[in-house]
Amino acid sequence: MVAAADPSEANVWTVPPIDITDDERDELERRALAYDVPMRAAKRAAVILAAAQGMSNRRIATEVGLSEEYVAMWRRRFVTERLQGLQDRPRSGRPRVYDHDARRKVVAIATSGGQGTGGRWSHRVLAENLGDLDISASQVGRILAEHGSAQSTVGETATRIEAVKDRSLTTSGERA
Repeated sequence: MVAAADPSEANVWTVPPIDITDDERDELERRALAYDVPMRAAKRAAVILAAAQGMSNRRIATEVGLSEEYVAMWRRRFVTERLQGLQDRPRSGRPRVYDHDARRKVVAIATSGGQGTGGRWSHRVLAENLGDLDISASQVGRILAEHGSAQSTVGETATRIEAVKDRSLTTSGERA
């Protein structure tokens, strides 16, 4: 570790800049700017690009929106494993049932407008229209909530209303 060259970071220790090849820089810039890359991959690429410029971990953490510990971890992984080190590692637990493409299809259809009140889908109707995926209404809601779609809250409300109506019809036998 060496003392920071920037006077505004006089009390901050920094690590030396990371050396990256032109090909690695091109790939990292593509990941950092691409719309089809998950946000976590874009942030990891931004960390390495900033580290290659000689920024301190503290400054990188502030600019990218990660903790200093995560910045240090991604730097270490890149130095030892290069671009492969920035990939997600296998996690414990049950694997996802629906892959990236299936999730994108759910979000695309939900945000395109369509059926329901005011051009909005309920989770149930959306699940029925995604018959080729064999997906439940609750799973549609989880995917939309994970995506951060405003449709997820509207769909939840519509799904609850439909469920209450369905329950009232089946429990009383007949309902006027």
